[in-house]
Amino acid sequence: MNITSKTVLLQVTEKIKVGSLELNIIAQVCIPDSGLVEVDFMDETEISYMGVPITTMADWDKFKAFHLEMGVDYNKTIGHMFEEIFNKKDMEKLVNIYRIK
Repeated sequence: MNITSKTVLLQVTEKIKVGSLELNIIAQVCIPDSGLVEVDFMDETEISYMGVPITTMADWDKFKAFHLEMGVDYNKTIGHMFEEIFNKKDMEKLVNIYRIK
């Protein structure tokens, strides 16, 4: 068997809090032999508001739509937090720990 290329693939989870909203955001971090780090948003899990779980995606969508009507854009806020937390420079450092030599 001849290995011709290698790719490191990591799933990284971070718990965030936006006011009374708490959730996990999940990123997939991929770095092939070329060294170009790719960071993709994957999911939101364990969502709760004021300690009350939001257990279905339909309820999560309703929650976000309701707040958007009042001017609170959770998608935008969570997106900005995702970009800050999962920036490519920090993800490169993380991936280098797991890089196959």
